[in-house]
Amino acid sequence: MDSRTHETLKADQYPNITYTVTKLGSIQKNGNEAPVTINGNLSIGGTSKPTDLVLKMKVLPNGDIEITGTRKIIMSNYGIKPPSFMLGALKVGDEVTLNIYTVLTKK
Repeated sequence: MDSRTHETLKADQYPNITYTVTKLGSIQKNGNEAPVTINGNLSIGGTSKPTDLVLKMKVLPNGDIEITGTRKIIMSNYGIKPPSFMLGALKVGDEVTLNIYTVLTKK
């Protein structure tokens, strides 16, 4: 299924899913954690759409910052037809969940 998914997402032409922040919303610090709301543009398969994210930022013991979150998206909103196989007998749903995980390291 990976090859079909890569083909569906136009990965040869657009190998990365990107998010560009346009506005930082609210940050509510609670100890070493802070939920943060950001506005920006999510680009998948050559199509970019305004998308808000609610992320959790956490300061790790070494000072690095861990950022996590999830966001459900509808693939057809990005011009992506959900992949299928076995002559269409098995189809992937139009809604997928993006899992976000990154660590900002202190230098």
